Amino acid sequence: AGLLEISGATPFGTGIIGASTAKLNTTAGGLSLFIDVYGASYALAGIGFDATGQWTYPLTLLNAGLDDVTFYLQTAETFPILRESNGLQVLFSR
Repeated sequence: AGLLEISGATPFGTGIIGASTAKLNTTAGGLSLFIDVYGASYALAGIGFDATGQWTYPLTLLNAGLDDVTFYLQTAETFPILRESNGLQVLFSR
């Protein structure tokens, strides 16, 4: 169990988080993409940052089927400004 914590955003800003089974290192529309949203399995979700510019999500691995699976994450602030984060590699382990 642990926390996934994203910080450095504008207080009360909005954004997205993406997770992918594959990493990427390219640019699209002037933004750097570090997760593969083209050929790999991926998911996107909207997020909201708090008064300190943070977003926190508790993580607990309950499914042994995810043990030793690696995901690649990236967030982007979409309002009030558009900027992306560095990529993050997450290895699930029990």
